[in-house]
Amino acid sequence: MLALLLLVASGTCGAVASVLLKSAPPVSDSISASVPAAITYAIAVIVYGVGFVMYAIALKRMPLSVAYPVMIATTMIEVYLWGLYSGEPLLLRGVLGAGLIALGAWLVVR
Repeated sequence: MLALLLLVASGTCGAVASVLLKSAPPVSDSISASVPAAITYAIAVIVYGVGFVMYAIALKRMPLSVAYPVMIATTMIEVYLWGLYSGEPLLLRGVLGAGLIALGAWLVVR
Protein backbone atom coordinates (compact mmCIF):
# COMPACT_ATOMS: atom_id res chain seq x y z
CA MET A 1 0.00 0.00 0.00
CA LEU A 2 2.86 2.40 0.82
CA ALA A 3 4.40 1.77 -2.60
CA LEU A 4 1.14 2.64 -4.32
CA LEU A 5 0.84 5.87 -2.33
CA LEU A 6 4.42 6.75 -3.22
CA LEU A 7 3.66 6.17 -6.91
CA VAL A 8 0.60 8.40 -6.81
CA ALA A 9 2.60 11.08 -4.98
CA SER A 10 5.41 10.71 -7.52
CA GLY A 11 2.95 11.12 -10.37
CA THR A 12 1.51 14.17 -8.65
CA CYS A 13 4.98 15.67 -8.38
CA GLY A 14 5.42 15.15 -12.12
CA ALA A 15 2.10 16.85 -12.84
CA VAL A 16 2.84 19.78 -10.51
CA ALA A 17 6.28 20.29 -12.04
CA SER A 18 4.80 20.21 -15.54
CA VAL A 19 2.21 22.81 -14.60
CA LEU A 20 4.93 24.98 -13.05
CA LEU A 21 7.00 24.79 -16.23
CA LYS A 22 3.96 25.59 -18.38
CA SER A 23 2.94 28.57 -16.27
CA ALA A 24 6.43 29.98 -15.63
CA PRO A 25 6.85 33.61 -16.58
CA PRO A 26 8.85 34.22 -19.74
CA VAL A 27 12.60 34.67 -19.52
CA SER A 28 13.71 38.06 -20.76
CA ASP A 29 16.96 39.91 -21.35
CA SER A 30 16.52 41.70 -18.04
CA ILE A 31 17.95 39.84 -15.06
CA SER A 32 15.36 41.24 -12.66
CA ALA A 33 12.53 40.22 -14.98
CA SER A 34 13.99 36.71 -15.33
CA VAL A 35 14.24 36.01 -11.59
CA PRO A 36 10.60 34.85 -11.22
CA ALA A 37 11.08 32.44 -14.14
CA ALA A 38 14.32 31.10 -12.68
CA ILE A 39 12.65 30.56 -9.31
CA THR A 40 9.71 28.76 -10.94
CA TYR A 41 12.07 26.53 -12.93
CA ALA A 42 14.10 25.76 -9.81
CA ILE A 43 10.98 24.79 -7.87
CA ALA A 44 9.86 22.57 -10.77
CA VAL A 45 13.23 20.78 -10.78
CA ILE A 46 13.03 20.25 -7.01
CA VAL A 47 9.48 18.89 -7.29
CA TYR A 48 10.59 16.54 -10.09
CA GLY A 49 13.48 15.42 -7.86
CA VAL A 50 11.18 14.69 -4.91
CA GLY A 51 8.94 12.68 -7.22
CA PHE A 52 11.94 10.76 -8.54
CA VAL A 53 13.01 9.80 -5.01
CA MET A 54 9.49 8.59 -4.18
CA TYR A 55 9.41 6.60 -7.42
CA ALA A 56 12.78 5.02 -6.63
CA ILE A 57 11.56 3.97 -3.17
CA ALA A 58 8.36 2.52 -4.65
CA LEU A 59 10.39 0.52 -7.20
CA LYS A 60 12.10 -1.31 -4.33
CA ARG A 61 8.69 -2.54 -3.21
CA MET A 62 6.93 -3.45 -6.46
CA PRO A 63 7.68 -4.57 -10.02
CA LEU A 64 8.61 -1.97 -12.61
CA SER A 65 5.86 -3.29 -14.90
CA VAL A 66 3.32 -2.15 -12.31
CA ALA A 67 5.04 0.93 -10.93
CA TYR A 68 5.64 2.81 -14.16
CA PRO A 69 2.09 2.58 -15.59
CA VAL A 70 0.60 3.72 -12.27
CA MET A 71 2.94 6.68 -11.97
CA ILE A 72 2.42 7.78 -15.58
CA ALA A 73 -1.36 7.32 -15.43
CA THR A 74 -1.49 9.45 -12.28
CA THR A 75 0.51 12.21 -13.94
CA MET A 76 -1.55 12.07 -17.10
CA ILE A 77 -4.91 12.21 -15.33
CA GLU A 78 -3.80 15.14 -13.20
CA VAL A 79 -2.42 17.03 -16.19
CA TYR A 80 -5.72 16.50 -18.03
CA LEU A 81 -7.61 17.78 -14.98
CA TRP A 82 -5.36 20.85 -14.94
CA GLY A 83 -6.13 21.34 -18.62
CA LEU A 84 -9.84 21.30 -17.85
CA TYR A 85 -9.37 23.73 -14.98
CA SER A 86 -7.20 26.12 -16.94
CA GLY A 87 -9.38 26.12 -20.05
CA GLU A 88 -7.02 24.30 -22.40
CA PRO A 89 -8.84 22.62 -25.28
CA LEU A 90 -9.15 18.89 -24.79
CA LEU A 91 -9.77 16.76 -27.84
CA LEU A 92 -11.98 13.69 -27.65
CA ARG A 93 -9.25 11.42 -28.99
CA GLY A 94 -6.86 12.66 -26.30
CA VAL A 95 -9.40 12.07 -23.55
CA LEU A 96 -10.16 8.59 -24.91
CA GLY A 97 -6.45 7.79 -25.15
CA ALA A 98 -5.86 8.97 -21.60
CA GLY A 99 -8.82 6.91 -20.44
CA LEU A 100 -7.41 3.81 -22.10
CA ILE A 101 -4.03 4.36 -20.46
CA ALA A 102 -5.69 4.85 -17.06
CA LEU A 103 -7.75 1.69 -17.60
CA GLY A 104 -4.59 -0.19 -18.52
CA ALA A 105 -2.81 1.00 -15.39
CA TRP A 106 -5.80 -0.05 -13.28
CA LEU A 107 -5.79 -3.50 -14.89
CA VAL A 108 -2.05 -3.88 -14.24
CA VAL A 109 -2.49 -3.07 -10.56
CA ARG A 110 -5.39 -5.48 -10.07
